[in-house]
Amino acid sequence: MKSLFKYLMLLSITLLVFSGCKKDDDQSNFVRVDNEQFSLASGVLVKFGMIGDEAEGCYYALTLVSPDIEVGQYGSLSGTGAFINFFIVSESLTGLPSGTYTFDETSIPLPFSTFGDAAHCMTWQSGHFNDMADIISGEITVVNHDNDRYEITFNCKDENNDRVEGYFNGTLLLCKGQLAKK
Repeated sequence: MKSLFKYLMLLSITLLVFSGCKKDDDQSNFVRVDNEQFSLASGVLVKFGMIGDEAEGCYYALTLVSPDIEVGQYGSLSGTGAFINFFIVSESLTGLPSGTYTFDETSIPLPFSTFGDAAHCMTWQSGHFNDMADIISGEITVVNHDNDRYEITFNCKDENNDRVEGYFNGTLLLCKGQLAKK
């Protein structure tokens, strides 16, 4: 009877240990420039205002930051670390709808589902853009799970011809920029 009890106890402990282990299928949040990768911890979507007087769409700034950068009111940043920023044009006045956004710096005004002014900085220190580089091509894929929870994938090139790619899945702080009217 004692050996049956020991066997059942060993089996229970083994099952408990292995049931607590699960394969991590979740992709981590990151930005990678060339071969250098940084974690992304949070993000902010700042609404800067409507396009035209007829409420045709809206300009947004999407900023994703590493763990040691804090995002403040109006999307201001403090701390040190990495960030990536995209200036996006959307037909929605309430956030970014799901879809693909393509880089376009030539059209004025920018058409819907595009982004223009975009950049990354991997060694930012409270107001000092030590190695900032402009993004010159690429795409962003957005899945809007609700009005503030997004899944974002980006694959771009910067002015140094480095590949800039990343992934973010989480809640974005939504706020109005200082220029936003509504």
